Amino acid sequence: MVGAVVGVQPFGGEGLSGTGPKAGVPLYLYQLLSQRPATIMDKLFTPTNNRYPVKHGQPSLQPLTTTCICHQLPSPTGEHNNYRLVPCGQILCLAETEADAVIQLAAVLAKGCQVLWPNNAIQQQLHTELTELVNQIIRLTDNWQLTDCQFDGVIFHGDRHQLQTVYQVVAERDGPIISVQGYRSGNQQLLLERLVHERAVSVNTVAAGGNASLMTLA
Repeated sequence: MVGAVVGVQPFGGEGLSGTGPKAGVPLYLYQLLSQRPATIMDKLFTPTNNRYPVKHGQPSLQPLTTTCICHQLPSPTGEHNNYRLVPCGQILCLAETEADAVIQLAAVLAKGCQVLWPNNAIQQQLHTELTELVNQIIRLTDNWQLTDCQFDGVIFHGDRHQLQTVYQVVAERDGPIISVQGYRSGNQQLLLERLVHERAVSVNTVAAGGNASLMTLA
């Protein structure tokens, strides 16, 4: 969107249109802070129970759950504006411990995204412990670095040297710029806002009936 009206038409871009959200959308503004409030997502998402439970004994973060959130924005006469948060797609989750893998899984599922796991011993073991509902949205891959292996974001737990390798491989992929979240093992403070897209849609209701001359009325 070009020429967005402040407070009415938030400016947001994704995919090949840019590197991500632009100035104006709420979640982008939090990225400009040196300290991030812990209640960011609570302001935009309604807390509910985790709809992707794990079997008894398996740790869970009990995160927020959503598939799409839509907020009506103030609009002038003849215009309809809304702001939406939607899942950003399939997330590649890379972890060397079961605890980190579960943290990543809970976060990704909480925002309604799909999960892509490397086909290794840790993920195979978790597959046998998770409920059928969870396993339906998890896909395993033998080599995530292949160009035909598609994903829309990355969450990584490990050391910085491994993270640098992940950054390099992801940066060399063709297509939209992919966000990589890198954490040390055991870190549970994942940025859930990075797992959704912000979309602002403006509709000219005056011309919705097909009579373009109505747009010239004062």
